[in-house]
Amino acid sequence: MTVLHLAPCAVLRSHPHLPSRPGMAMYSFLTVLAMAWLAAGEPTNLASGNGTGEASGNLRKPPQLPPDVPTASGPSCLCVFDIDRTLTGKQGTARNDCPADKEIFGVWDTAYGLGFLTISEAGQNLQNTFCKKCYMGIVSHGIATGRNSGKRSYLLQHVLVSKPFQALLHSNVQAAQWSIGTVHSPLVLGWPDGEKQNAVSDIVRWYKQQGIDVLDQDVYFFGDRTENIPPFNSTNFNAREISCASRDMSHGDGIIGLCGATRDEIVDVKGVFGCL
Repeated sequence: MTVLHLAPCAVLRSHPHLPSRPGMAMYSFLTVLAMAWLAAGEPTNLASGNGTGEASGNLRKPPQLPPDVPTASGPSCLCVFDIDRTLTGKQGTARNDCPADKEIFGVWDTAYGLGFLTISEAGQNLQNTFCKKCYMGIVSHGIATGRNSGKRSYLLQHVLVSKPFQALLHSNVQAAQWSIGTVHSPLVLGWPDGEKQNAVSDIVRWYKQQGIDVLDQDVYFFGDRTENIPPFNSTNFNAREISCASRDMSHGDGIIGLCGATRDEIVDVKGVFGCL
């Protein structure tokens, strides 16, 4: 809406170039205003304008939020992962059994044995799956090689890559902490197998405490260990067993994965799915 601040009529009549008759004076003045408005092409504040044709004074644009600050607008989703043989593969297999995996030389991994950290195909490509638009979480029975390990740092910096979660890491230091026993962050370690659905529920609650609401049906858990998937049937969460094409037969007749998750297994399909 265009706001015109008019000078008092007494001042207008005293101008030497305006006609003396009040009717003609008002006609001329409105004509001048109309021409000025059309020429400027945008609102003109005659009382406080800066003479450039631009709005000034109390006409301001609303402040804009920084682009990476998480907001509550729009639906949120949450991707939660097991670590070992899900985001990782068996150490030492990247050159033979698991050619799509990537060995991280110099970063140790002690899960199910000792060797250099090996990232699964999915672990290298979460930013290229639907999870790129979701918040992230971890629920693992292991401890990710211990406090201050290179494995933990690598997972945070290079694997759990999504715009919402990376923004949260920069704005909330608690999001980068690792929880053991009590859930006080989205990264949960040392959690018993067969009960991971309970940790996922606690992670959803933690996000809610940060002002981020995620509906149960928009939560997706991915894990390789067979026994961890059926318990999700008692929840409204989605769960999927992964590493279905590659199983480590040296552990419980293939109860765990070998190469870890593939990119094609990270899908936003509703329901609870095992490999068989």
